[in-house]
Amino acid sequence: MAKTHPDWKLAKSTCDAGELEVIHASLPAQLATWSRSDLSRWQSRARVLRDKWRDVSRSQERKTQRTLAQRQHLANARSQEKARLFDNALSRITDQIGKVPAADSQGTGPTKTPRSDRKISNRAARSTTKSALKSTTKEINRKAREHERAATDHPSISSETVAPAAPIGNPPVAKTNVKKPNKKQKSKPKSTGGVKTPEITKSRKRMLARQDAIAFQHEKDQAARKETKKDHATSPARPGVVGRQNTAAKEKAHRNRMAVSGSRKIQAHVTAANRRAQARRDSK
Repeated sequence: MAKTHPDWKLAKSTCDAGELEVIHASLPAQLATWSRSDLSRWQSRARVLRDKWRDVSRSQERKTQRTLAQRQHLANARSQEKARLFDNALSRITDQIGKVPAADSQGTGPTKTPRSDRKISNRAARSTTKSALKSTTKEINRKAREHERAATDHPSISSETVAPAAPIGNPPVAKTNVKKPNKKQKSKPKSTGGVKTPEITKSRKRMLARQDAIAFQHEKDQAARKETKKDHATSPARPGVVGRQNTAAKEKAHRNRMAVSGSRKIQAHVTAANRRAQARRDSK
């Protein structure tokens, strides 16, 4: 029985519930009841636990050797026993997998269809569906053409009784002339003179604001140029030299243009700071 196995007795005193499941599944009485897929699952769990406790045992052994100057100690004996238990369980499960025939690897459950076979069946199903849709579309188009011919031969027939032809290539949809209840339609403002009123959006507002700023700056620049020409014309002593008032107007116009464009003016002493610092370093 499973309870008389020596590994089972030792596992009951050293292992937890999850580890006991692996030991119990690896006992000879239980191995015969598992399929190949189940054995592979138990094999993976047993290998993980075997590696875990083997690593724990080795780390405890190194720690004991450093502190107590001896390789064996009661502190790591439990880890060594658990590593041996799962090593034995893994060996039993691996041997049982070799005994199970390969035909039992898939078990009694449903088998998965290979991808190549699924492609063939899917193509056949799509082809059947396309053929059915194509024949239905032809029939609907034929009826639509007959209605058009009848409307052409008999103009007295109202156009409302003629069903429009369904577009070729789309799934056919039967159309019926059903009057919808009258709904209140929103009155759209009629454009006068055929000119469409542009929609006022945020981007258009920003664009108009930029245009206004540019136009305002242009007017200020024009006024500054007029002042410059006036100063130049009324300079009796030195007509070829721009006076002090003219220079101030130019600087003011330049500052206004810089403010509108959003650029930042960098002074000459700031741009030359790196060159002066490099010169100091080179002179040392």
